[in-house]
Amino acid sequence: DSNTLTPLANVLVTQADSADPIGPYGSVTWTVNVSNLGPSTSTDLLLTDTLPGNATFVSATPGFPTCLQTGSAVDCDLGGLGVGLSTSIQVTGSANPGFVGTLINTATVAGAESDPVPANNTSTEDTRVVFVKGDMNLDVGTDLLFRLNTTGQNDAWLMTGTTRIGAPVTLSPTP
Repeated sequence: DSNTLTPLANVLVTQADSADPIGPYGSVTWTVNVSNLGPSTSTDLLLTDTLPGNATFVSATPGFPTCLQTGSAVDCDLGGLGVGLSTSIQVTGSANPGFVGTLINTATVAGAESDPVPANNTSTEDTRVVFVKGDMNLDVGTDLLFRLNTTGQNDAWLMTGTTRIGAPVTLSPTP
């Protein structure tokens, strides 16, 4: 008489954003952590990071062949992970032009073993995209999207533009 043991691996995914809030056109890096809480080694781990609909993929670390981006999804083959061990990836995206609101990044992990706590296999991270009004301190080399409202005697102009701090400012009238 023999008993067959079924391996169980409680894999946990968490994430954090590098900047919150960001400005329009701004970039954010989500660091996604995967941990194996046991009791068995996890094998064939696949992490899928789904970028928000209002964000554009910039990069993933590590890149190919571990992580491959297709459309709004970044799939990472993490292989195996021993009990008590963790690994992480970074996914960078930028807010789409004109978007102001909340970017919601979603990461999901699954392995070959049964997971006794599947509720911790998915994580979301909210990143706010906001217009900044008033005084700002920006580093040289930072990209800046701005809107300039001017009013004169009989005319009101709305100007928009982009510049890299430390470079000349370019303005263009907005109809």
